[in-house]
Amino acid sequence: MMRIWMFTPIVGALALGGCATMNPAAEIQPAGARSVEAVERLIREQTDEAAADVSEADIAEAWTQAEAGACEDAAETAEALLRAAPENVEARLIVAECAMKSGDAARAERAFADLVDETRDPRALRGLGVLRAREGRYDEAERLLREAVEARPDDWRILNALGFLADVERDWGGAVASYERAAELAPREPAPLNNLGLSYLQQGRPESAIGAFNRALDRDADFAPADKNLRVALIVDGQLERALWGVSDEERPVVLNNAGVIARGAGDLELARSLFQRALDESPVFYEQAYRNLQALREPGSR
Repeated sequence: MMRIWMFTPIVGALALGGCATMNPAAEIQPAGARSVEAVERLIREQTDEAAADVSEADIAEAWTQAEAGACEDAAETAEALLRAAPENVEARLIVAECAMKSGDAARAERAFADLVDETRDPRALRGLGVLRAREGRYDEAERLLREAVEARPDDWRILNALGFLADVERDWGGAVASYERAAELAPREPAPLNNLGLSYLQQGRPESAIGAFNRALDRDADFAPADKNLRVALIVDGQLERALWGVSDEERPVVLNNAGVIARGAGDLELARSLFQRALDESPVFYEQAYRNLQALREPGSR
């Protein structure tokens, strides 16, 4: 099942607590194994607390950068922190999230898997669950996400991912409920409503999809995935000219092809063929994806 312009959840901001300043020299006692161990322990504690104190602002800044989509800057900040504090969970989560967002699935998987093994942090469970879902390992993805949502039932990103899994299983009621709850928990986020619209398209409900995409654009008028998906929904709903109004010559074939994919998934093969053909006709260069989609409908066994 194809999902176009699927929004990948991004990370949220988190601030850490402060720390106390310690003077290990004041704790030194007469020589002996126990006193040496105590000094070493106090020095380690001082080093850890100093690292946390120095990095608090950097951690908050890195989360903010990641949330804004500036993952290169966020990852650089987090990796600098990890050189001073290699076990810092927040910095490791930022690196993992940014790797996933930038498409480095192998690095993201290693980082999330290590965090899951060591901490069972629900954010790491969600990240690994999303990666497993992308790989088609849905049973494992669901197990990870169920554990995550049990720990953080009000995390909209986890519910958003559970909505995707419900779509895969064609549990339409579960998908709608998950996306709506995610949208309720994140009242400024357009992503859950965009994914709700995609779910409605898969269900063959273009009018409901149009409503969901418009709700997403009400939250963020510049959210490109919802704008593109709205045009697809309008085409499937028979509003072709309205859908293509204002679309550049370069984008028109893409919108037409994606509408054809949705129509094919909904079983309207005649509409799908016409849309793939129009995508080919309107593309200024050979559009291989539309051609392959059209050829697939011409193969024996297609209706």
